Amino acid sequence: MAGALDNESGQLAVDLRAPTLAAIAETWGGSLPPLGPVVATARVEGSLQKLRLRGLNSQIGKAHLEGSGMLARAEPTPSLQLNLRLDELDLRPTRHAQTREASSETQSAPSASADSASPLDELLKPENLRWLSDPAGSLALKVDRVRLDREWTAQDGKLDFHWGKGVLDGPNLTLGWPGGALSARSRFDTTQATRAASLGLRGTGLH
Repeated sequence: MAGALDNESGQLAVDLRAPTLAAIAETWGGSLPPLGPVVATARVEGSLQKLRLRGLNSQIGKAHLEGSGMLARAEPTPSLQLNLRLDELDLRPTRHAQTREASSETQSAPSASADSASPLDELLKPENLRWLSDPAGSLALKVDRVRLDREWTAQDGKLDFHWGKGVLDGPNLTLGWPGGALSARSRFDTTQATRAASLGLRGTGLH
């Protein structure tokens, strides 16, 4: 890393290299897939009150990811924006691995206690939904090609989330392929006494 970033303004050049995403996540105690190697460059500009991510250019294994973003802390409501583009997303190994893992868990998982909270109940606790209000934000990802199966590749994939003021709009998904398309939209509203969720799906050529 080079450059300077202080309370006034500055610029930081980022040059990141790691064997896998999992190795990067370990630095903050997180968890990411073991994909790699990872090589990434970017510029961070502005002040601690308003940061901009420019010129993100990264290679993660065989995939190329680029994008930009912004974090504004000085607004009445802090906001986060991230726009990314990926040349290819291969879901074939991931889907098969998840199928095997789910089957294994079904066979070996102990039965839950009647008094224990479900993962959904835990997720919907008010303290776990604060991120829907502060900061507000948006995430948009475009994928040129999405490999779903050996002979099934979708094109021009788009996935986006928008959240703020207690409402999550997304994930919204669109995928297209020769002779077909799929779109999905969802919304989750926590501003009312009774939380509301909606999901819409539309597809053609699903055969």
